[in-house]
Amino acid sequence: MTTSDEIQWFAIQARTGAEAVAESNLRALPIETLLPLARRPVHHATRRPRMAVRPLFPGYLFGRFCAAGSLRAVSYSRGVLRVVGGGDQPWSVDDAIVADIRDRLGPEGCVEIGERPFRVGDSVHITAGPLSGWAGIFDCELSHAQRDVVLIETLQQGRVLVRRDSLELSEAA
Repeated sequence: MTTSDEIQWFAIQARTGAEAVAESNLRALPIETLLPLARRPVHHATRRPRMAVRPLFPGYLFGRFCAAGSLRAVSYSRGVLRVVGGGDQPWSVDDAIVADIRDRLGPEGCVEIGERPFRVGDSVHITAGPLSGWAGIFDCELSHAQRDVVLIETLQQGRVLVRRDSLELSEAA
């Protein structure tokens, strides 16, 4: 439960593509903000992929404020859709989460996201989704879709597409 007279972090939903506009308007209130960015590959049909700086959480940023005094001003700021919450009560974000994101910021202000490289033939476990807990063999990556192909041993070498962030290397026996 949020105590409304405390200064806390909140997740703020912004119009997609207008996160920077929302952040600028919130800073003018003045509200402490965090709009974490990340370098992501952008693929075009006619050009080679290039890296672009985009929001880490498209459509969202964080703001630190007192809900009792600033919720209305934040909610009606240009570029803001809403403060994430239930009913008319915003949900606070733990300070440790924001601190962890800040700790991952690199010199250019982008969150450092480490890829977990898998090699063909690696034993992997699926950690999320409908196949969570199943084991398989890494086959290949589909980088443009952030998905990988895994050969599932329990399906007599059936091939499935799995989100990259749902895979981890199996422990060596």
